Amino acid sequence: MVTVNGKVAEIGRKVKPDDKIEIKNIKKIQDSYLYYTFYKPKDVMSHTPQFGEKEVSNFFPNWEKDGLTIVGRLDKHSEGLMLVTNDKRLVERVLDPKFEHKRTYEVEVQEKISKNIVALFKKGFEVRDRFMAKPVDVEIVNNFNMRITLTEGKKHQIRLMLNELHYTVFKLKRIKILNLTLRDLQPGVAKLVPKPEIEKLLKTVGLK
Repeated sequence: MVTVNGKVAEIGRKVKPDDKIEIKNIKKIQDSYLYYTFYKPKDVMSHTPQFGEKEVSNFFPNWEKDGLTIVGRLDKHSEGLMLVTNDKRLVERVLDPKFEHKRTYEVEVQEKISKNIVALFKKGFEVRDRFMAKPVDVEIVNNFNMRITLTEGKKHQIRLMLNELHYTVFKLKRIKILNLTLRDLQPGVAKLVPKPEIEKLLKTVGLK
């Protein structure tokens, strides 16, 4: 609502230099959006559950009412951080591969990790009959654990890449999406993202 000298302004009204103009009850666009971080438990589906299976929407009572959706998927056997929002602009921007937004995963494998894996991932390599993987950052934590940071999100990408190098994934957990992290979230719990983190997120993807 726009007022001039305390009265509601009519369309087409001309104002003078000394008129007092006020804009009231106008909310910023981002204030109408909802942004949640959610810890998807293992064996919960991101989409299209089969009979008896749980999906992410089951953990949000107002899923349809709020118009929520997931930014990126995690397969049934993976767990960890998901971004849930009704801001469709953000969904499109984060998932568009040309922006190369970073996502970090903790991975545990059954076989002992060779130090050569770092060089292989940083160089990039072909996953036979599927795709050519872009260079990936890898940090070896110990003999059976590593952290992998992707800038693309092909289906089952980490599992397929490691399988190509003869590793078997025992556990896969996403811990970071851009500037958002799991922090102290427990499986099955959602938390509203603090405003400063939302502002940083939107700025990072070019929406603010």
